[in-house]
Amino acid sequence: MSKDWNPQYPGDEGVWKSINAVLQDACEEKGTTLDKVYKEISRKEPPGHLRRVIGINLRNAREKVGLTREQVSKRSKVPVRRIILIEQGRTDAGFLEWVRIAYALGIKPSKLAEAQEEIERNLSHEKTGSDSQDRSRLLPRPRTLPPADKMNS
Repeated sequence: MSKDWNPQYPGDEGVWKSINAVLQDACEEKGTTLDKVYKEISRKEPPGHLRRVIGINLRNAREKVGLTREQVSKRSKVPVRRIILIEQGRTDAGFLEWVRIAYALGIKPSKLAEAQEEIERNLSHEKTGSDSQDRSRLLPRPRTLPPADKMNS
């Protein structure tokens, strides 16, 4: 993907080169190879709570900057339907999608990652029952449906 949609975006190829360089360094430190790491990663599906954390994080960030899903889609070149599913925690965000969305929101991917760590901590507090007053801002808003007799009108 070209970077004309966002001049700060380094382009998909630049993103992959950067992440591969970081992973290669980490592999050398641990005495393994990228091939082994990729094979291991590809066998595992992220846990549902991680998808939920990513979704909450992206929705919060999008709402904070005041953009609609359609605007983020246009800026990131990620389909609106994917953005909806990611925000709902119903699908995984691919690495490039995540980076593109971050740039579309005008947020550094590292800042988005920091926010995810905070959400994950708060969700783990939610499971243990501590810090329950603060969890409402992290949970998806309940949707209200019209009465059944108004739905088909």
